Amino acid sequence: MAFAAAPLPVSQSEIELQLDADMAPMLALSTLRQVASQRGAVALAEQLGDALGSGGPPLAKPFLELETDRTILDLESRANKVELALDRVRLLGHKYAEVEIEAELKRGDEAALDSVRSAIEAVGQVHESSGSKLSRAMAHLQACDCAARS
Repeated sequence: MAFAAAPLPVSQSEIELQLDADMAPMLALSTLRQVASQRGAVALAEQLGDALGSGGPPLAKPFLELETDRTILDLESRANKVELALDRVRLLGHKYAEVEIEAELKRGDEAALDSVRSAIEAVGQVHESSGSKLSRAMAHLQACDCAARS
């Protein structure tokens, strides 16, 4: 496989809100609008405000904030295309961080994924992740005794 281009660094913030299951969708969107505004996501807050027509009072506070720095690299051959993503994840306010490598087959044969895994394993120890980034961060919160906790 040949490298198609240099890795593209991408950063994204993720905010998770814990809402009641029976919360009305408009109230949930209003809460998201306020949290987006508080976190500096002005464009998103404005779009949600426009969609709602008017804002409402804050109904929930974020209970978990993840910051993810992502570097993406496309690996391509004539027959295959695999997107390789390196995620560096931090749980804000906690001494919790993880690194995850994802490989997604965009085109071609599953054997391309096996080749990528073999190349990664040649560099160091690898293990399958259990659950999602969110579920692992939530598990940390349940067992947390971080001194950095705010």
